Amino acid sequence: MPPKKNDSLFILIRGLGRESEHWGDFPKKLQAKIPGSLVRCIDLPGTGENLAMKSPVHMRELSEFVRSETEFLKNKLKLGSIKTYILAPSLGGMIATDWMINYPKDLSGAVIINTSFASWASIWHRLQPQAYQHILQIVLKEKDYHARESEVVRMVSNDQAQFTRHAEAWARVFSARPIQLTTILRQLLAAREFIPPKIKLETPILLLRSAKDRMVNPKCSELIQKIWDCPMQTHPWAGHDLPLDDADWVIEQTHNWYESLVATQYQAVSAQG
Repeated sequence: MPPKKNDSLFILIRGLGRESEHWGDFPKKLQAKIPGSLVRCIDLPGTGENLAMKSPVHMRELSEFVRSETEFLKNKLKLGSIKTYILAPSLGGMIATDWMINYPKDLSGAVIINTSFASWASIWHRLQPQAYQHILQIVLKEKDYHARESEVVRMVSNDQAQFTRHAEAWARVFSARPIQLTTILRQLLAAREFIPPKIKLETPILLLRSAKDRMVNPKCSELIQKIWDCPMQTHPWAGHDLPLDDADWVIEQTHNWYESLVATQYQAVSAQG
């Protein structure tokens, strides 16, 4: 008999200056696509439930934090040795990468979305020139939550029809738990100093990227894919926040990869038996 499906835990971590509420209904939709699986979000220090915490300036501290929170969650829910997967965009993808480098046996798989690494790509690819104007406006509009989040949406999304709806939702989140500028700056410092070795990782990985990403050049994912020699899927029109622009596509790609991974692992176990 193959192993039961849905014996898995999916950990979701967000990117720069974002928290769990920014996922919207994505976690519920992902869990519904893989029935019986557990999907849980972890807030980084300085965001969401951990708003009062000081954000580290080193990627290792961020990955250790997420790893520790994951273990705490597994113990709390009495999940034992459940297979654990991580899905993470941008800065979250860097955190997941550091975790996989230092603890290659921890995770059964990872979905990494629109990320980049220092020294692997030029600074103009890691943060494209058109993004700097948005960032300046975000800083200037720090106290006007709606204007600030409207600028964030325009930077990371290409779905213009949904700009207003997303900005209003994100403004409500930011109003309830405003992330400090110092937290974002400290996250940027961690991202800047993170230079992973150019080696193929042991953990199975799916790369997802947006062809029309106006914040991080999609070539960054292409460079990563060549080193990691892992599958990569490209969305034709979405922006940097791919789960925001087309959650269903991300979930479908994750589901297909997960099903293929489970089947491959079962075949390997069967062959050994």
